[in-house]
Amino acid sequence: LGDVIETELDAQNARIKTTLNGVVVQDGNADEMINRIDYTVAFVSNIMTLNAGDIILTGTPAGVGKLSDGDTCVIEIEGIGSLTNNVVKEI
Repeated sequence: LGDVIETELDAQNARIKTTLNGVVVQDGNADEMINRIDYTVAFVSNIMTLNAGDIILTGTPAGVGKLSDGDTCVIEIEGIGSLTNNVVKEI
């Protein structure tokens, strides 16, 4: 999760791309998800009250696979930007 919340995004049509050590391993669009984002938010809000700052994690397109110590994973979401995560083995 990054440090910015985007509220003016057409999330249902956002492109999601992931690179692992510089190799593209995911390249898809949110409209390819099994459940629409608006459906997911409605479903969750029928089970519990959603408050400002709550986060619903939906998963990503297939492809990233196993991560290993030393890997660099970059996730780009159209209209938001990119987030780089360096994988470190738990000590």
